[in-house]
Formats: sequence, structure tokens, C-alpha cells
Amino acid sequence: MSGERGEKMRKVGRVYAISLLALTFCISSLSACIKPAGGTGVSASARSNVRETAALTSKNPGEGTADRKTAAATTRSNPGTDAAQSGVQEPDVTPDPGTDPDNGSQDPGTGDPENIDLQGKTVTISVWPAYPSRALLQVKTWLADTMTQRYNFQVAYVTGGQSYTLYHNFTTSFLSGLWFADVIMLTGEQAFPFMVEKNMIHPLDDYINFQYGLYANHFQQNTLWKGKHYGIQDGLIPPQGLMTYNKDLIAAVGQPDPLVLQRQNNWNFEQLQNISLACTSDRNGDGKNDIYGLSIRQEIFARNMLHANNGDYTRLVNDRYEFALDEAVSLETLQFISNLLHYYKVATADSRYDSFIKGKAAFASELFTRTSAMDFACGVVFYPKGPYANDYVNVITQTPFYAFPTNSQIPIRELSAALSQMWAYWNTDNPVYAGFQNHLEEWASNMACNAEDIRTFTEAVSKMRLPAHSNFMEFTAFCEEQVFSKLSSSASIPSIIEMIKPQAQAMLTQYNQ
Repeated sequence: MSGERGEKMRKVGRVYAISLLALTFCISSLSACIKPAGGTGVSASARSNVRETAALTSKNPGEGTADRKTAAATTRSNPGTDAAQSGVQEPDVTPDPGTDPDNGSQDPGTGDPENIDLQGKTVTISVWPAYPSRALLQVKTWLADTMTQRYNFQVAYVTGGQSYTLYHNFTTSFLSGLWFADVIMLTGEQAFPFMVEKNMIHPLDDYINFQYGLYANHFQQNTLWKGKHYGIQDGLIPPQGLMTYNKDLIAAVGQPDPLVLQRQNNWNFEQLQNISLACTSDRNGDGKNDIYGLSIRQEIFARNMLHANNGDYTRLVNDRYEFALDEAVSLETLQFISNLLHYYKVATADSRYDSFIKGKAAFASELFTRTSAMDFACGVVFYPKGPYANDYVNVITQTPFYAFPTNSQIPIRELSAALSQMWAYWNTDNPVYAGFQNHLEEWASNMACNAEDIRTFTEAVSKMRLPAHSNFMEFTAFCEEQVFSKLSSSASIPSIIEMIKPQAQAMLTQYNQ
């Protein structure tokens, strides 16, 4: 990146990553990982029902369905439903480490960690400034003391800068042939593909078992690059890809509760459209809507809706990331969003969600964790499931993980095995271990959530999806600026996509090199 745009992207990256770090540490006191929940299929009748709704996919909501059938056939010939093809690679479903009594002593690597002796060496870990919760400190203090004694090493921490500063200092030191730290906290955008290409960080699959035991959990996809894990995600990642809704407003117009629909597996694009249409109204008679179905940040809404229908910005094809917004499934989803915004006018672009907060919108496009101050009853729900999706998803963006530089003087086998045990703070040997659900409920109660919200959060954690494009910040920003910002206009979606495709693919080509 260079020039004004490059500097803008660096600033955005720093602010975004730092804000995500704070959110991650709010929930990182959760002390167990959970098994991924299996998807529930969408019936053929449900798919047909959604596709027969003209507003979903037609260029104009009043047009017929011939073009949609052609698009659907195209999508089915290359649906992109395989998670690996979209760059989202999930570990095998395994028992919950918090409930398996053998996991406390499970060897995380290929050798016996009991034979490891680091001979009193000091392991230096570079971390971002943060304020972990009291429960997390209890857990980590115990594990750090226990594991450092067991494997005979000491721990020192390098701080003194925010995410970008530590990344810059590490990169400069490494490329100058100098040691900086034995372990460093990174985001995917910082690590991939640059640090992999320069052989700066170790792939850990030969040293840590990501298929069974402590690290066979959903959260390790945060460290994946082209099928290999380049770090450890040491804590649970909080829900991000959820909507908040106004129960009172929706009930007042006689529409079903979205959470009830979700529990019935009937919360879909058509239901979102129906509820939004019913809630949108001009109550003062001035010819302008003053109540809306949706209060949204347009890029966030479009991003989550796209993934909720199994669309994506990129696909992994033959070990290369290819542009995917021109796939039929993506075009259909973007057209549906455009119809909501431009044709039906059920949404208001609202970066601060003022309309929702004032009770003048049925949905907000993000998760509100403190809803007790609202003057109406609130609920939390997944984004609706699209016709090409098999399950609800919780789309997240980057969160930090720990990577192991290749220039450490400590052998990677011993270092990774010992530290993976120290960071597995859901270890059931821990005397302050309380279990995942207990910590989740504690966190959620602090966020002024009710029992139903806690259940939704729990489900969202197990349905996490980290798209590969979140590692490509400049590419993602380009797509969202050039496409998502135009969805409320009369512009042709296919024309927009074709216009930006060459430049977008050129960006991906740079990442693929």
C-alpha cells in the first residue's frame, strides 16, 4: 500500500484490530472450547419458496423468474459450498475439551510433553496492551506457574506498543537478521501471506494436534493459511455477526418474533423482507418513511448477508484465491440487498444506529450487548439464512493469535508443546476451572443480556466463520467501497461487479504470489 490510500488503510487496520482485541479480551475469560454444531439442511420446498419471491433475485422486483433459474443452475454447478473452497477451513468435530477428562493431559504435539525440559530458558512473548478480566488472570496465572515449573522455563513479556507498532518492530528486526521475540501476537492481515512467504513464522501442524484434544476447536481457523496453522488462538472469540431487533415494534405490526423463527429453522431472507416491509411506514403523513425495517451500516449488512447465503468475496481454487463476487450466488444476494434498499426502501443508512436506538427501526445490523437502557424490548438473532446456505453463521473478522517466529533460539517442538499447554486455560486440571457455559453466562450477564441471548451467543460461538478475505484488508475495503456502497442506487449489480473485477483480481494475484 502506498500514498494516501495506503496510510488510510493502515489507520483503519490499526483501529479495527485494536477494537477487536478489546472485544476479544472481554470474553477471553471463557474457559472451555465447544464442539462445532452440525448444520440443518434447508428443504427443497423452502429453497423453491424463497426463489419464487420476486424481490430476492430479479433485477427488478416486478420481473419474472427465468433469469433467476438460469442463475440458480449456474450457482449449483459451482456452488462453493465446500468450506475449504471459500478459504474457510474448519477442524473436525471433536468432544468438548471441557467435558473430556482425558484432555487435561492430552499431548498437544507429536511427542511426549512430559519429556520437555527448556533448561530454565526465558521465553519472550510479544503482546498487545490489554486488560484481561479477573477470571482470566486467575486461570492464566495458575497455568503459567504450573507449566513453567513442569517444563522448566520462565516467561517475559514485550509490550510498549499497539498492534501496528509491535508488528513493525518485529518485521524490521527479523528482516535485519535480529531476534525480537520467541512468540508474537499477530492478526491474519499482518501474517498472511507476507510472513509465510518470507518464512518468518512456523506452521505448527507437525507440533500441535489440531485434530484432537485441546486445540481441535472452531477458533483455530483464525490461524489458518492454505490449510496450515501458523499460530495458536488461545481464547474463545466473541460473537460478532449477529443482529439486534426491536421485539415491541415487530409485535405491534403482527409479525412473528425473529428468534422464534430461528429456533424453528424458519428465519430466512423472505421473513426478513416481510418483517421489514411490515414495519416500514410513514406515520406523520409527510410522504417520507419515519419508521424503518432496517437501521444499517451498509457494508456490515451486505457482508453478513452475503455470507449468510454462502456467498463470498473470494474462493480458494487450486491453492489460489480467486474473485467470487461474480458468482451467481453472490450476484443473487447482492441483488436481494439492493431491492431492500433501493426498491422497497425499508432501510436507513445509519452509522450510529440512531433510528434503532430511538425505536424507529425493527433491526440493527450489528450486535448490541447493552440493551437494558432501551425503551423497548430487544432480542439478538443470527442473520437470516439464505437459500443456498445449510445453517446460520456467525461471521467474524480478524482477532489476534500467537505465532512462533522461525528465528527463535528455542527449538520449535519444545517451545510449541510447552506453550500450547500453558495457554490451554480451559484445562480441567485447573482448580479455578468453571466450564464454558459458566463463563459465557457471566460475560453475557455483564452485557445486560437475557437467557435467550446467552443461548444465541453460545450457538454463535459454535457457528463461527472467518472468511479468508478478512486477511486481505485492502482488497476487502476496495470491494465494499466499490460495490456495497452502491447497493442503494439504481446501478446494475452485474455491471458494477464486471467493472471492478479486473482490479480486484489483480489485488488477489498480488496476495497469491
